Amino acid sequence: IAPPTAKGAVLIDDDEIEVYSHLKLPPNWSRLILPRTTLAQKFNAAFEVLNAEPFYGLLNDDMLPTTPGWDTALPEAAGPWGIAWADDELNHRIGASAFGGELVRALGWVCQPTQKHFFLDDAQELIARELGIGRPCLHIKIPHLHFTAGKAPYDQTYKNRPSHSADRLAFE
Repeated sequence: IAPPTAKGAVLIDDDEIEVYSHLKLPPNWSRLILPRTTLAQKFNAAFEVLNAEPFYGLLNDDMLPTTPGWDTALPEAAGPWGIAWADDELNHRIGASAFGGELVRALGWVCQPTQKHFFLDDAQELIARELGIGRPCLHIKIPHLHFTAGKAPYDQTYKNRPSHSADRLAFE
């Protein structure tokens, strides 16, 4: 594992404070307790609180950075107006990513607000492609330890995800 060195925040659902109370964070990281909601709403709520950052990064709880310096290299590649992502070793698409702060402030969100969980990466990839601001950094490895790859059990976290078809419609 490659621990972060850049400033960051861990988003914790308010009904799981006890579960994550033992979590040791780097000195320049904070906990942001938010009401339980969907993945997209959670990231966007965090943006509302942390709305003046130079970049916004997304890293889910089933991703494990292995490349040292991942947390500074991705924002540097994104710059103020771009989107950069690491190789998730699952599908090589946007997953573990950094978004330029100016881009996020111009959009007004980190994740497309009508979606809940699925197709968030599709919306981000569409923006990156159409605006020519995508910067894949496939030399940076942040494996996505997902159940579909046999790297995690199909537990309640996965079972409680919102509707795939509703998010497809929201994206389309």
